[in-house]
Amino acid sequence: MVLACVVLIVGSVCGSVNAAEQSPADVLHVDALLGNGGREAHARRLADFTVNGKTYPWSMWADWGKALVHTGFVEAPPVGEKPSKAVSEVYTCVRCHTTRPESQDPSQADPDAALAFALSQDNEPRLTQGAGFYGLVNRTGFYAGLYAKYHRLCVPKQYGGGKTCLPKLCWPGCRKMDPVSLEDAIQVCAKYCSVGRYLEEWEMLAMLTYFWDLELTLDDLLLSPEHRRDVLAVFAGNGDVDDERLQQARQLVSSRFLPVEPFTQRPKAPGENPPEGDADRGLDGFAASCQNCHTKNVARLIGDVDKFYGMVAKGSGHSKGPYMPEYALERLSRQQLEDIRAYLEFLASLEE
Repeated sequence: MVLACVVLIVGSVCGSVNAAEQSPADVLHVDALLGNGGREAHARRLADFTVNGKTYPWSMWADWGKALVHTGFVEAPPVGEKPSKAVSEVYTCVRCHTTRPESQDPSQADPDAALAFALSQDNEPRLTQGAGFYGLVNRTGFYAGLYAKYHRLCVPKQYGGGKTCLPKLCWPGCRKMDPVSLEDAIQVCAKYCSVGRYLEEWEMLAMLTYFWDLELTLDDLLLSPEHRRDVLAVFAGNGDVDDERLQQARQLVSSRFLPVEPFTQRPKAPGENPPEGDADRGLDGFAASCQNCHTKNVARLIGDVDKFYGMVAKGSGHSKGPYMPEYALERLSRQQLEDIRAYLEFLASLEE
């Protein structure tokens, strides 16, 4: 028999070193509900990490992580020069990733619903190529579909030891990334996707702390009232709960979010019977996607229609400077692309 209750499951996290300030007992974190212990393990890791004999609270690590994600550097880091060296001179994380919930339903990857949700919330709508960071720590795999090619890229075996790692040639001191490791996924993105460098250990700890603050909670899962009552009954300390009921509750929780962000390759052409584009909707779609990078002379983007579709489908290829990543169908729908095309064609007509 297993006695499972909110106090034991979530409260154990609250009792971790420096975790209480970011883990109130009335917040049911998904990691704790699933019994994974990831948040607790991270809190212990922070407690064991010292800089010149000093430890820092969770809140400071989260602030440093937020700065790294949003600006690429930290003004007053715990170690090294001030400000810290930028992770990349080309991109910051938020250029290609969001940090807020992208839709009401974390079990679906639906860009149409994501745009409608953002507009309804008066949020700045973002349809980015990269997977959202909200709920990132709850995923069990990274770089799916087309991006699975990144699984053969190299990362350092230990922090500070990756200076000689080449993308596909893992010298001694390097290894291929682990597709289920969030740390490896972050290193690959920092080094290769953002045209930057590998993170130092303190930077990784800071980013991970910030991402743990973006963890999914029970309230994010869109459970029906009945299912929510069932889950709460298991984790509310109302007597003994057998293993079968506990596993059923955890399976229900797991079913309500995507364990891996999917990536479906989009065609390089509109194909047969494409949806009809709407320029008014295209204005919103363009502002949420293309305008993140393209701010001037945007009508020229539709000058070559074949190139337009090909660039969205395949990107512009990696370079030492800015480049365009490809858009999966889960990140930009066929309808949204046709709406954007209609909007750009409207702008082009005004210049004729």
